[in-house]
Amino acid sequence: MTETRTHGVEPDRSDRKRSPLPEGRKDVLLFDEALPGFGLRVTSGGTRTFIFQYRAGAKVRRTVLGTFGAELTTAQARKKAESLRGQVRDSRDPVAERRAARIAAAKAQAAEKAAQAAASYTVDAMIAHWAADHLAERSESYANRVPAELRRALAEWKKAPADSFTQADAVRTLDAIKTERGPIAANRLRAVARACWGWAVKRGALASNPWEATPRPARETAREVSPLCAEIDTRVNAFLSRPLEGRWPYLWLDATDLKVRDGGRIVSRAVIFAVAVNEDGKREALGVATGPSEAETFWTDFLRSVADRGLRGVKLVVADDHKGLRAAVIAMLKTIFAQDTKAEAVTQWNTVADALREKQPKLSAMMDASREDVLAYMDFPKEHWPQIASTNPLERLNKGARHCLAQAPRRCRRHLSQRRGHHPPCRRTDARDQRRVGRGTPLHEPGSPRPRQPY
Repeated sequence: MTETRTHGVEPDRSDRKRSPLPEGRKDVLLFDEALPGFGLRVTSGGTRTFIFQYRAGAKVRRTVLGTFGAELTTAQARKKAESLRGQVRDSRDPVAERRAARIAAAKAQAAEKAAQAAASYTVDAMIAHWAADHLAERSESYANRVPAELRRALAEWKKAPADSFTQADAVRTLDAIKTERGPIAANRLRAVARACWGWAVKRGALASNPWEATPRPARETAREVSPLCAEIDTRVNAFLSRPLEGRWPYLWLDATDLKVRDGGRIVSRAVIFAVAVNEDGKREALGVATGPSEAETFWTDFLRSVADRGLRGVKLVVADDHKGLRAAVIAMLKTIFAQDTKAEAVTQWNTVADALREKQPKLSAMMDASREDVLAYMDFPKEHWPQIASTNPLERLNKGARHCLAQAPRRCRRHLSQRRGHHPPCRRTDARDQRRVGRGTPLHEPGSPRPRQPY
């Protein structure tokens, strides 16, 4: 860089394209001797910039006044340089002051943005953010219930900035909840609120957690927990006994085993659930029941209780292969054959067929077509019904024949197969049967003549 002292700084307007720089120079500084520090910087590209240079302690500082022509004239630049020189004579540092002003403005702008962000980050917004992010993995009922209870307890603070909520405010809120709803409710509020504010602190949204140092409202004892459990039982019973309105096309049934404490022992209990979807597409839990096992009577009583509350319009039942549930359905079909008269059986037959018509139209049609044939045995005396209602009496003979055939030698089995349809089934010859009838009926020896049997 070349420094040149001149009697007056006046840029040459004659030829802007002509470079005034010496060969090999990128720029040159031209200073005015009449006003110390006032100068002009000329680059190889022809740009002319007014500057002011001064010494602050051991450092030389330089500040730009403006570009010639586009921003300042020579007279305007000289006037600004005189003002800066006056500040330097007063032991001031214009460059340092300008830098400090820029830093202060940046800090003020950041503080203003932080204040706006803090004002917009209200208690209600924090709870919503916490519920959406932190409670996303919890159950749907918990994720809906806990934020609602927190908003209800902090109703007067919902629109206030979250960082304005102090420890004193938290203590007053806990005292009010303890007086209104009891110490257990205050303990629950403290736990939930502390978790919410703590989550915001970990994310950097808040500087401190006002609930962290609050005293616990009460120590939970059995005397205090028992009324709470009683209140919960009342609500649960009211929910499980509520009437069911409308139609429920889809029904899910399931059961599981849980380990519970009963009389000082840990025992296994069966828990069954019923969940359904109504015609509006809303899914609800219809019922829950516990029992010693998944017995048929347990399922039957549970399904009857749900039906008595108004369960209607079921088109599809989704369930695992629970033996008790399957037995309950079979038991419903058996009610047809438990009637005392044929007229009552026909009425029950039609009731079951109508109940299955929407879900199993083919089965209902088959029941309609076979009703008279299946119930024909009821035209005979009632004392004969157990024997003529089905072919079950023949199953004993078939079982005996299979047993006899399995115990006979190979040649005897081949002989029996040749005389199929002419030889009656053999009787069992084990010791139990001999003791029952007093004598056995052994098979004949292979090759010996077969004794004639009275037909």
